[in-house]
Amino acid sequence: DSLCLARRRAMIAPARLHEWVIDLMMRQHIAVDQLIERTGLDPAVVEAIVYQRYTPSPEQRARVAKALGCPPERVIWGHSVIVEGHIHAPD
Repeated sequence: DSLCLARRRAMIAPARLHEWVIDLMMRQHIAVDQLIERTGLDPAVVEAIVYQRYTPSPEQRARVAKALGCPPERVIWGHSVIVEGHIHAPD
């Protein structure tokens, strides 16, 4: 049936060329705590990388990618969180 066909296609579909850390984690069923343990990095740094609030160094990228079983070039690194300026109320 069509559901079986969809599942077979999903199983053989190639991985995306570039993905965010969180997407790779979801596909592999890896929790943040597991990624922290696998990388050996500071928990706050790993969380910031996962939630796209921090652009990791080359060494951090290598450790995260290795923990996810892919080359660093496959991962999208960087911020996706919009940082807005401070708005000051007039005196």
